[in-house]
Amino acid sequence: MARIYSWPSMYSPLPHECAAYQYLFQHADVTRTGAIGGQDAVGFFSKSGLDMHVLKQVWDLSVATSANKSALSAAEFFVALRLIAMAQQ
Repeated sequence: MARIYSWPSMYSPLPHECAAYQYLFQHADVTRTGAIGGQDAVGFFSKSGLDMHVLKQVWDLSVATSANKSALSAAEFFVALRLIAMAQQ
């Protein structure tokens, strides 16, 4: 999978992370639409153990360059996972 060039490289998944992130995206995309809506994202991301305030910031940063602020594309989901991983450290 190609890197997400619209994001600084620190937010883009590393090559070895892409397969795992794709696997997680497929599980989080319960409606099989190719996008993850807010409610599904909350359910999925809350498993991270992070505070909802932090998850809200993750969402806002993940959709910052998107016209659709109500759902995450696969690329935006990958950025969200990367931000969550960074917040957990």
